[in-house]
Parts: sequence; structure tokens; C-alpha cells
Amino acid sequence: MTTYSAGPRSTHHYVVIGETHLAGRVCATLHAGSHPSRHLARPGDEELRNAMSKRPIAVAVLLHEDVAALRYALAVAHLSPTTPLIVTVFDHTVAEELSRLLPQCEVTSLADLVAPALAGPCLDPALVAVRREGDRIRAVRRDQDVLCAEDWHHQSPQRWRTRAGWALRQLRPHDAGTRLLMVGLLAVLTVLAGDFTWLVGHGHPPAEAFFEAARVVSGVGPAAAPAAAHGYQVAAALAMLSTVAFTALFTAGVVERMLGPKLIGLIGPRTLPRSGHVIVVGMGQVGMRLCVELRRLGVPVVGVERDPLASAARLARSLGVPVMTGDGGDRRMLERLRLRHARALAAVGSDDLDNIAVAIAAHGVASHTRVLIRAGEHEAIAETRSLLPMGTIRDVTGMAAAYVVARLLGEPVAGVVAHQEGVYRQSPDDKFSRSVLSAQARCRHPPAARARTLQQDSSTLARDRCSVPFPQQGAASRRLPPMSTTESAAARRSGTYPRPEGLPRRDRCLVMGILNVTPDSFSDGGLYAQTRQAIDRGLDLADQGADIVDVGGESTRPGARPVALAEELARTVPVVRELARAGVRVSIDTMHAAVARAAVEAGACLINDVSGGLADPDMAPMVAAVGVPYVATHWRAPSKEMDRHADYHDVVAEVTAELDVRVRQLKAQGVDPDRIVLDPGLGFSKRSEHDWTLLAGLGTLRRLGFPLLVGASRKRFIGAALASGGAGDVPPAGRDSATAAVSALAAAAGAFCVRVHDVRTSLDAVRMAAAYTAPRR
Repeated sequence: MTTYSAGPRSTHHYVVIGETHLAGRVCATLHAGSHPSRHLARPGDEELRNAMSKRPIAVAVLLHEDVAALRYALAVAHLSPTTPLIVTVFDHTVAEELSRLLPQCEVTSLADLVAPALAGPCLDPALVAVRREGDRIRAVRRDQDVLCAEDWHHQSPQRWRTRAGWALRQLRPHDAGTRLLMVGLLAVLTVLAGDFTWLVGHGHPPAEAFFEAARVVSGVGPAAAPAAAHGYQVAAALAMLSTVAFTALFTAGVVERMLGPKLIGLIGPRTLPRSGHVIVVGMGQVGMRLCVELRRLGVPVVGVERDPLASAARLARSLGVPVMTGDGGDRRMLERLRLRHARALAAVGSDDLDNIAVAIAAHGVASHTRVLIRAGEHEAIAETRSLLPMGTIRDVTGMAAAYVVARLLGEPVAGVVAHQEGVYRQSPDDKFSRSVLSAQARCRHPPAARARTLQQDSSTLARDRCSVPFPQQGAASRRLPPMSTTESAAARRSGTYPRPEGLPRRDRCLVMGILNVTPDSFSDGGLYAQTRQAIDRGLDLADQGADIVDVGGESTRPGARPVALAEELARTVPVVRELARAGVRVSIDTMHAAVARAAVEAGACLINDVSGGLADPDMAPMVAAVGVPYVATHWRAPSKEMDRHADYHDVVAEVTAELDVRVRQLKAQGVDPDRIVLDPGLGFSKRSEHDWTLLAGLGTLRRLGFPLLVGASRKRFIGAALASGGAGDVPPAGRDSATAAVSALAAAAGAFCVRVHDVRTSLDAVRMAAAYTAPRR
């Protein structure tokens, strides 16, 4: 292994090329270790020539694209033939050719570096890393918090079990196309077998029976149906008619199979495994290498990839790795992949937030299954880890950075592993030493021009996603300048969270009055379905003391049917406009960006989205563009199927983690964090015991640092508590006193706002809560 040393003209600095997180982490670590470096994102010829003229000690080219990495490596070698190089290249053919052309170049890839560290926990919780070296399998194991390398003997299942498992995998349908194909095929075979059996049973020779049964299936008809065999004639006629339909199904499945990407086989090695397998979500470079490593170790794998046309998915097909197309965070997808029978799930996509979402979904489907989470591209993992122990976390970027930095400094490294939140270098003699990495994901001097460009592109994207312009007149009052970052952070540390700009400021919890302009809401459906009735009710809620009146045109009760967009607009916008003209502060309760946009134009000052932006992908960009406060509710599924998703291991921890992920996604889409309000979503994909546990855990939810809205009014968990307490079956309209009690509890626990049907009783309740908590403030 090459040891780098500075040449006589070296200026004792390093050059890092690439705009990747890995490049920023390497540069930041070099700075932290007092090793001067220069970071070039995408240098042009002149910039690269200027950097190389100063004779750096070594150069690292850390890019995602192999072609770009190859170009920069050749350019560096041309400008300075003796300067050592480290280049990350995924394709092995390109890597071998580059190593042959440039002897001073060490070629590696992030995927190759981290695959053993990812494979280890998938096989055994005690393994830190595992790799196959020829005929041996070498593993890194922790022994009383000490890392040691040793030979590892994988206990393979008995041969008959392996063959039985392979046989059970064959002809297993996995999507709509293959189900059509298999249903059609089995139905045709059933008709063939039935006709053959009938004929043999009535004395026909087997060959003749098979011939005539085939004629029936093909639609030609029996060769010679006896005149007296009326039963057979009717059965044969029905069989021929049904075969037409079955053949159509079979043909449709074959056509879909021929035209589709065919990432999963019906017969052969690319069929879906049934048990003892590892599910790899995210078939990028890291996911692909992990699949290859696991297969070399004799472990069946199945990949999950959103894009069936991705290059890695096509590569997986050529390597015989089955890949399911879809969202790895979809619970139905994980159930189809038999997660409960899997050895482990590895969420190794390039987006840390997506990996967290996949891990949460996996815990909901099979809490006992081991979960491995790739991290390193986002700070969210480190923060979310304290909220929910979702699985084994591997800082992929940190491991790769440790290796690259060590090689730049001339230190021999055989591999890198992660253990107890630390990254360790493995020497050629199997000794382990901890790497000191910078905690910053970016170096101290990111390219300013690129940073400005990214910022401009992000803001432009947020504007362009909303195609209809927002009104300028009167908008200034709803777009107040946000609290400064320093002020906001200080407020959150002190426990007094800032109220979103544009909403009233009180020395108590706010009260939001519910105005359902719907015929089918669970409590007051139909009472205010007419526009005039709804306006009068909104004015009445304001007179009762409501700080905000929340107008909704679509019921979100469990089992409710969705409403057409035009109908929801017709129900809500006229009411919002008239209430706003009367001076009432109005919010719009909707999951649809178009309705929210129209309501804001009509005068709404807040958007209350029970889906948290998950039901409509245009919601977050629209909120970012209009700049009004936004309530993001914890949500797992639409009303018709929400109760099927009420599955939690630790409801407070999981809701907190899922809201944390959602907030980060909203912020990434441009939503101002100082205008975000969170709602734990009582009653949405939750049973009564979950709702009460969440109310008791509001303090944990407040640690996310955002105001909380609690909507408990008249919900079934309140009715269930009254019934169990001896009050009998209390209808929703009779639960207002109990709702007021819950409002007081929520306000005392620090809720920012409660959403209720009866404003007067809850307003008194939150005032009592304010008086109760005042001595402690």
C-alpha cells in the first residue's frame, strides 16, 4: 500500500475535489487535524491548474459520477504526474483501468468501503463487520467493547431446507401483472385437468382424453361429443367460454411481463425469498454492493427501489438480485416482502430522512426484525436517535471519510468499521484505532458561488411549484418577518416556544373553534352545510371567544369518503371570505394545496393540514411560497384505512420520531420552521389507549421545539373513557364538558392551542390552566 510523502516543492496542503458530503467531511476533518487543505467543488481547467501548481501533498477526487471522477483524475495526473491520488469510482472495470493507467492512484468506492460494516449487523447483532476473503469469511466482533478480527463460520441451513425454500419461491406472483399471468395459467390448467379427468373417468384412453381436453381449452371443442352426453356437452361449452376469459388474463400478464423491467423472476434465482432473507431498501451504489456482499456470504436478498429504470436496478437484474419496485416505507410493500420472516432490513438509501421513515414503517410491521439504517448525509439521524432506538445506525459518510483521510495522511488502512457511535480504522495486522472526525458535514470554506446557486435554485423551485400567483394586496399583514434564528433557538432552549408569526399572542393556550361545512362529520355533520348557516356559526364561535375559527369542507373521521376538489372549494372559500371580511381570524382545514391556496387568497391566515403535507405533494411548496403558519398533523393513512395503521410499539416515541422526520422534510422544501405548528393527530391511526398515552406524553413531543395543537374535541377516546367510567354511551355532542377537561390538561402540559367544537367551556378551561401553571413559570 502506497505511503504518501510531500515532494520537495510541496506546500504541505491537500486538495479535495467534489461537492459531495464525503468531500466536505474529509476537508472538515483535515482542517480539524491542522492539515491545510483546499476544497474545489467542480473546478474548471484554470482553477484546477492553479491548485495543482502549488504542488499539494495528495489529492482526493470524491464524486458520485464515475465519468467525472475519471476526468478529474486524468487531469490531475497530467498536471502533476507524481502527486498521489485517491479516487472514488463505483464501476470495477473503470477502477481497474484507472489503476492500470495511473500507478500513483488508489481507486476505491464508498460502497466497497462500507459494505462489510453494513453486512455484519444484518447477519448477527454481535458482528461489527463481515466480508468474504477467498475461501474464508473474516468478521469483526466486539468482545467486551474491544474489537477483534477473526474467522467466522456461517451456519448454512441444511441442504434439504435450502432446496425446499428454493422450490417454494418458484412461480410466486409479486405484482398485478404476475398475478394476472398466474391466475390465467392456473385457471386454464384447471379446465384442462378437469376435462381430462372427466373423460378418463368415462372410459376414454388417456391420450385421447388429453387430446380432446386440449381441444376444449383451445376453444375448438371436443372432437366427438356423444349425443347422449348432455352433461359433458354443457361442461365443455362452459369450459370453452371461461377459457376465453382465462386466456385473456394470461395474455395480459404475459404482455405486461414482456414490456416491464422484469426485475423479479417467476422461476430461477431472481424469485422472491420467503424467509431468512435481508431486505435492502435503496438500490443505489451502497445498496447494490451490500446485496452482492450478502449473496457472497450465502444470504438471500431482495432489493427495493422506487425507480425501475435506475442503473443499479438494471445491474441487479444482471447479477440475479430480485428487486421490487415501490416505496420501502410502505407497510404493505414490507408485508409482501415477508418482513416478519426476514433476517434483517437494511435502509441504505442516499436520503437519511427516507431511511428513518423506512425504519419506522419496519418497526410497525415487525418490531422484532433487525433494522440497519444508513446515515451520514443529514444531521437528522443523530437527533432522532435519542428519540427512538430504531435500529443499528451506520455513519456511511463518516466511515468513508475516515478511510480517505487516513490514506491522504499516508496511514495504512485495511478497512473501516463503526462501533458504539465511533468509526475505527482497521490496520493490515487487524489492530483497530478510532478516527477523530469533524462533527461538521461541511468544510470551513464551501464554494461560495455554489452555495449561492443552490440557495437560489431552492427558492426558485419553491416558487415555481405553486403555479397560481398569490395576491399581493393585503398579503403583507399575513407575511410578517420571522423570528431570527438566534432568538428562536434561545426561546426553544428556555422551553417557551415562539408563537408562529401572524397568530394572536396570549398569556394562555389559544382556542380554535371548529366549523365543519360538511354533511358527514362525526359530530355536527349537516348542521352548517349551507353557506349562510356556516357563516353565522363562525361569527358565533368568534363571539364565544375563539382565537381562530377553523373552516373545513371534508370530513376526516375514520372511514369517511374523499370529497371532490371542486366541492370542497365551493363549501369552504365563500365562508372563509365572509368571515375574514368580518374581522374573524380564519384557518383552513384541508389536505389539498389548491383549496389551501384559494382559502389564503380569500383571507385565511393559517393552514391546518391533517396529513402534514403527505396527501398532496404540492402542499409544502405552496406553504413555503405563501408564508402563512402551517399545522402539520401526524398522519399515516387516509380516513378509509387509517384504523388499519394503528400499530405502535411505543406510540409517543414513534409519533415524535415521525413528526421529526416530517418537519425536516417540510424544512427541506422551504417551509419556514418558525411558522410550523405540530399536531400529534389524536384519533388518526390511533386507538383510545394511544390517544391517552400521547396526551400524557406531550412533554416529549414539546422537545421537538415546535408549538403543539391538540385536537381532542368530542372524539371517540373521550366517549370510551366516559363509558368505562359509568356514564354510558355518551353521544359526541354530549362530550363538551369532558373535552374542556382534556383542554385544561393539554394547556397545562404546554399546548399552544386546542381545537374544539364548544369554545366557551374550553376557553374557561385553558384560563384555569394558565392560572394553575402561572406560579411555576
